Amino acid sequence: MAGTIAEGEGGVQHRCGSCGEMLSNRRRRYCRDKDCRARLEIWLTNLGALLFSLRTQFATFSFTESQLVLNVSPRPGTEVHSFFFRRTSGLKPAQDLRRMHHQLVEEWQAVLRRTGSKYDAGQVVLANAKLGVVAIEAVKPLKYGRPLDILKCLAALDI
Repeated sequence: MAGTIAEGEGGVQHRCGSCGEMLSNRRRRYCRDKDCRARLEIWLTNLGALLFSLRTQFATFSFTESQLVLNVSPRPGTEVHSFFFRRTSGLKPAQDLRRMHHQLVEEWQAVLRRTGSKYDAGQVVLANAKLGVVAIEAVKPLKYGRPLDILKCLAALDI
């Protein structure tokens, strides 16, 4: 997830992907505070559990000053469902992500209690999203990768 980009006095400036602070270094995605990034990672992990229950194949998360955007492509990955949430002034994007997560989970659980079906609960949550806002190519990763087995690589290099 890359930080958002904003127009500033010196041209284009990048923002921290977690707290939204302006970054002085263009190459950085997050500010130097390790707790800042850790808070975002906790809520992205929690959001991952919800995305799993929605049978998500691909997902992206971004934010602006006024809203959070969650783009989800459920399996088989032919369309993109976009969730838009208003940001609360004074809160960091990671805190707004927490609120968004709670709202989606509450909605999913309410349908689950009523129907007893996880699939139906996921379909109701996805039905509340907007379709066709983003092309599927914008959500799919450009490159698929596998985690490296470092020991095998080092053995192959004879290190």
